[in-house]
This record gives sequence, C-alpha cells and structure tokens, in this order.
Amino acid sequence: MKTEIFMRYCLEISMIIPIVIFAVLPVRENLKNDFSFSFCVVSLILLTIFAGAYVAANYNLRVRSVMFPFLILFFVIYIYSVKLTFNRKLFCFFNSAMISALCPMFAIYISAPYELENPLWETARLFSLESGLVCLGISFVLGLMFFRTLTKKLPFLLREESLSSIWNFLCVIPSAMFIFISWSTPLSPYVVMTGRVKPVGFALMFFITSTAILFYHVFWRITIKLTESSELRRENDLLKIEGKRYDELKTYMEKTKALRHDFRQHIAVMSNLSKAGKFFELENYISQLSDRSSESYGKYCENNAVDAVASYYDSVAKSQETQISWNINLPSKFPMKESDFCAMFGNLVENALNAVKKIPVEDRQIKIMSSMLSHRMLGLSIDNKFESAFNVRENRGTGLISVSNTVKRYGGTLNINTENNIFSVDIILYFN
Repeated sequence: MKTEIFMRYCLEISMIIPIVIFAVLPVRENLKNDFSFSFCVVSLILLTIFAGAYVAANYNLRVRSVMFPFLILFFVIYIYSVKLTFNRKLFCFFNSAMISALCPMFAIYISAPYELENPLWETARLFSLESGLVCLGISFVLGLMFFRTLTKKLPFLLREESLSSIWNFLCVIPSAMFIFISWSTPLSPYVVMTGRVKPVGFALMFFITSTAILFYHVFWRITIKLTESSELRRENDLLKIEGKRYDELKTYMEKTKALRHDFRQHIAVMSNLSKAGKFFELENYISQLSDRSSESYGKYCENNAVDAVASYYDSVAKSQETQISWNINLPSKFPMKESDFCAMFGNLVENALNAVKKIPVEDRQIKIMSSMLSHRMLGLSIDNKFESAFNVRENRGTGLISVSNTVKRYGGTLNINTENNIFSVDIILYFN
C-alpha cells in the first residue's frame, strides 16, 4: 500500500469532520451529555479516517463505501444524544449532509481539468491530494457562509414550539436536496468538461447555496416577526386585565371614601341609640353597616401584573363555583419578563379551571403557590383534581406547549404528576 494513496483516502474521508460540525452546531444546547457525545463522535471519526483509509487502500474501495457506515453510526448516536423531537433532529442531520454534499460537487467542477489524468478517479472515485485539499477548503468556506445560520438562526427556530407542526414538512427539504445533489454530482471529470456542463453546474451550485441561505434567513425573520406579534398580543391582553383590575380598585376606593365620609354621622347615630338604651336598634344598625362594608378588595400579590391575572381567574373560578387557594408571594419586580410569567401562569390556571369543571362542585378545588425561592430562583406549583384520563390528556395539550417553551427559555424544570386523581404542575425557573 502506497503512502500517497493512504493519505488520499485519509484526506477525502476527513470530509466527515465538517459533516459532524455542521450537524452539531445548531443543537449544541440540546445535547444530553456533552462529554460522552464528544468522546463517542471523536473516537468514531478517528477510527473511520485511519481504519477506513487503511481498508479502502488495500481493497481499492470507493470513499462512499467507507463513509456510509460512519454516517449510519453517527446518525444513531446523534438521534440518541440530542434532546429534540425526531423531525427536528432529522432536519439538522440532513441539513448538514446537504451542505457537506456541496463540497465534493464544487471540488469536482473546480478540479476537473486536473483530474482528467488521475488514474484513481475511475476506479475508486479518489481525488488527488491537491483536489482533496480543495474539497476541505470549500467546506471551510461553506462553513463560514452558513455559520450564522447554524449558530444563531437554526437554534432560534428549533426552540420555537410554535413551529412544531411544520417540522414534519421542513425536514423533507434538506433530505430531498441532499439526494438531488448526490444524484447530480458528476461521476467523471470528463462529464464536467463536456460542452456547457461546467458553467451550468457552477450556476446550479451557486443557486442551491444562495437559495438555502436566503430561505433560512427569510424563515428566521418571519418567525421573529410572528414571535414579536404574539408577544405584543400577549402584552395587550395583560394590559386589558390590568386595566380591569385598576377599575376594580378605583370602584373600591370610591366606596370606602363614601363610607369614611359618612362615618361621623354613623358614630353620632350609634351614640344616641346607646345613650337612649335602645340596644336592639343599635345592633340592627351596626349589622346594616357591616353588610355595607363587607365588600373588600382582595390583593393576591405585590406584583401588579400577576395580581391582575390572579384577580381575573379568581372571578372566573367564582362564576363556575370553584374554590382557589391563592398563596402567591412575589415581589413587585422579579428577574423575568412579566408577560412571560403571566402567560405561563394564566395557561396553567386556565387548564386547571377547565379540568375541575367536569367534577362535582364540592370537589372543585385548586391550590396555587408561587414565590421567589432565592434571588435567582422562582417556584410555581398548581394542583387540581381531575375526573378521568381524558382530562389529563386535555391538561397536557392545552397551553402546556407554551409553558414548556417558557420554562426552557429560562433554563428551568417542569414536572407533571397525576397521582391520586390530582394533576400537579411544579415549575422552577432559574435566572442568571
């Protein structure tokens, strides 16, 4: 076995390195165990490059026959190690394969005039050393071109739970493009040098590359606008609830002002009744005053936004004869966006109210607790009874996608328990 041939195989099989990098960059925040994943992948890369090159050089194998088993093993490790839905992982893997497939295609078109005299091309589809270096150089250039997409845009899109329904469609696009690029890559440098194949091929490759970059950018911008619009609607809803809460407070203040204004007259009447010994009439008079002043303004939380949401859902609970035990100890300001917390909080309370509607009135109870566990940690717990497994599925589906998304955004934990016909949600959020 000649050293030059072995080095050619090593150089060309090294294309698995950009494949791995392009696949890992978008999901680096979602790896189950960084160390074990890195160890497995690096070991697999080194084994494939050196052992694969040795076997291929001895048996005159094509590079694809060596790389194909690696891709299968890497795919299995990738699927097991990444904490995303299967369709998202499939999208990221084939997106990497699509970008990587462009590298040898570009290299073939660039190096075709020099590969005409390469005897190993026809037998093993093996580049010369110079062409192999060109191929790796192209992978570096494409990596720079797609770097922002892989490190910023795709991670943002993968985090957005609002896109969950369209990933089944999106994952087909890079896989189809990978198949098309692999199918359209010329099998011989002679084909590239025939007629207008070379300029047409270059035009096609630049079109695919620029279209992919443009597609990701447009998709990313549209998603940002939709997210901002959703956030704006959520904040407007919160402002409406706060406005209603302000009206309640204003009405309460007006009532107490009238009571304070009349207080001297009431004191005089009660004093005269007492002096006259008319204690029965005095008791009736005090009872009437107690009824008039029994309406009180309940404050649930020091934070105005959370207090407004709690007040709104408390009125909903009273209308459906549900008792809510409120224990909210949150300061006026805490280290997360009020709209994020209120949306998560409101979704969970609404789920609980929907669940208890289907059980007897005497069992309609909800317990809600929330407080700052430390200056960097917030806890939220909601318990409610439910009637059947159907209610459990309903609770899991309605609003919990948004809740899960918020918890992930703040690096928190979400635990759900359904023992003893009690649906419990426990959330802890962490702040930097």
